Amino acid sequence: MRLDFTGRQMEITPDLREYTKKHLSKLTRVLRDRFDVHAILTAEKHRRIAELTLKCRDHVLVGVQQSGDILVSINGAIDKLERQAVRLTQCSGASAWTTRNTRYLKGNGSPSSP
Repeated sequence: MRLDFTGRQMEITPDLREYTKKHLSKLTRVLRDRFDVHAILTAEKHRRIAELTLKCRDHVLVGVQQSGDILVSINGAIDKLERQAVRLTQCSGASAWTTRNTRYLKGNGSPSSP
């Protein structure tokens, strides 16, 4: 897992790096440490925005969360990424094409006939 940070209008402290890395360890259970993450942490007037972009194989997952506290924003963005990663791993085995065209693959029909 490679983790890159970008701070917009805020400084990325070592504590924020450790906090984010620790909470991203939940994703290693799902994706097995084969992903890269780019974290963009933004401070605006009274809100803090965390945007996490995860690149895994040929997929890109994005989690964005905004709140008054940066730690809450990071947690929310990681939760969104985790839900997307679980959905990605569950759906990767079955596709609509294979279930719809299994009769053609078994030889029970021809592709030209419906």
